Amino acid sequence: MSPSTTLNPCRTMRKALERLARGERGCLWLAYVRLHVRRCRRCQQALDALLRYFDRVRDVPEVPTLDWDRMSAGFDEVDREHRLGSKPPNRSP
Repeated sequence: MSPSTTLNPCRTMRKALERLARGERGCLWLAYVRLHVRRCRRCQQALDALLRYFDRVRDVPEVPTLDWDRMSAGFDEVDREHRLGSKPPNRSP
């Protein structure tokens, strides 16, 4: 399958294929999905592509979450200084 090929699994299988590719196990519905994939070329291609995708992104480090409370406090401080008329610190070298 070429990189430009659009995946087109059966509509009823889309979410189930993703769950299967993520490694979810032990569900009767997923057992049915495995049987379906054996007989459906479109779903097999989609599952293969999802497995390759999840294999590639598994080792990508998670993006750290932002500390929104800390950022908000910093913005509040800048806003407060601006309203009080004080100048922001000079950050030029």
